[in-house]
Amino acid sequence: MTHDVQRAGVHAAGDRELPCAEAAALLNVPVTALETWSHRLAFPCDVGVTGSPRFRRREIEALRDALPVAHSVSGAIHVARLRVDA
Repeated sequence: MTHDVQRAGVHAAGDRELPCAEAAALLNVPVTALETWSHRLAFPCDVGVTGSPRFRRREIEALRDALPVAHSVSGAIHVARLRVDA
């Protein structure tokens, strides 16, 4: 993988990194909620290396899909983890 691709936030699997605000918008939650989930529940994983939180798109999409059907955030995170690891 070239350095240009790495800087663009693209991984070998085509998984793009999203800034925190963009990820929160996809989830339709406040940025603070997303940061709290990441910190306290360890998902989605903050992959930012420059100090500002960034999240893998596939984790955000899995969480977005799980939130409406789960009974809690922790339940949605459990389902999302299973989808990402599958």
